Amino acid sequence: MRELIIVILFLGLVISAGAWRTDNIENAEEIAGLVNLLHDCQDQLDLAKARVDTVVINPVIKVNALVTAYAPDSASCWPYNDGFTATMKDAKLPGVAVDPNRIPFGSIVVIDGVPYEADDTGHAMREANQLHIDLRFPTREEALAFGRQEKVVEVILR
Repeated sequence: MRELIIVILFLGLVISAGAWRTDNIENAEEIAGLVNLLHDCQDQLDLAKARVDTVVINPVIKVNALVTAYAPDSASCWPYNDGFTATMKDAKLPGVAVDPNRIPFGSIVVIDGVPYEADDTGHAMREANQLHIDLRFPTREEALAFGRQEKVVEVILR
């Protein structure tokens, strides 16, 4: 990238200083070639700028949360135990339920170093005074074994 900028500056200086005279056919062809090279360099520079402009950095937030657990069964989810999360994902897959007004769906919640997608919600999460995250387990037994825990979690907002 640095070399590209140096070439562009050099070509600009040479052309503006009149180092080549355009009344000579050879010099005119050489200048035309250099101008084309200059345009190619500018195109590459524009592409590089576009790549830099499109980089999106998602903020990572560390926060204290009440983390509970549930299983996608009738005991935890009735009457919404249809096998799908609020975002229509397979409820048998790992994920977390959140208040989507606090943590948008699609965000990543890292609990104990394991990332989970925020893809579900529930009344308890939406009505809680503190941040409440409900971790989905495949079975009710695993969810009960996890219980209720206060944890520092990382949230990568999307």
